[in-house]
Amino acid sequence: MSLKLDDFRKRLLPPNEAENGVAAPAVAAESDSKAQATVVSLAAPTTPSPALLPPSSAGLAPRDSESISAAVRKVFGQVGTLQSRADEFSQATEQIDRLNKLVTRVFGPLRNLYSQLSEVAGSFDSLSSFQSQLAGLSKEFEPMRLLHDQVSQLTGSIHTELGQIVKALDPVSELNERANLLARSLKQISELQTDFADLYATFRNSEHRVKAGDVSNEQSETVALH
Repeated sequence: MSLKLDDFRKRLLPPNEAENGVAAPAVAAESDSKAQATVVSLAAPTTPSPALLPPSSAGLAPRDSESISAAVRKVFGQVGTLQSRADEFSQATEQIDRLNKLVTRVFGPLRNLYSQLSEVAGSFDSLSSFQSQLAGLSKEFEPMRLLHDQVSQLTGSIHTELGQIVKALDPVSELNERANLLARSLKQISELQTDFADLYATFRNSEHRVKAGDVSNEQSETVALH
């Protein structure tokens, strides 16, 4: 019997029997068994409690992880609609580019025409006065009627052409109103994008802080266990 077993036997046996070294077989066997169990228990390595294990070792089960991912996807389900229509926004951008080129090509010369007509606009009043004078003279002098009719035809043609230009610009004016509405909507979307970008940055920074804290806790617990 080893010294450790003998020492434990003396502690477990009554004083008289321990001194005399005499014990009933059953009591002696029980004492040896308890002593051996105690030695084994003291020699066995200590297993840390699950509560003390690092968070990474107690990860989520695959099924729980899939459930969480599915719940998050459901919350952000409407984002799929935006992604599926990304091609439409790209096509709209191309149409806007073509429309911008069309406006430059068509309305550039029209702007030049307006500049030229605006320079002689002051003469229209004089031409109208001259036409009125010819109308009075044509009643007394027949040859003046032909000149009056020509001047009247000139002013009438100018008036008609200007009216057609104004009418032709009606769809463009309506397009401009729609474009202004679209511009306001797009501005709100641009602001919304900025808001989401700020929210994304907030979540990203928070996630980095949490991960850094987990790593620090794991290192501290590892040191404590050793």
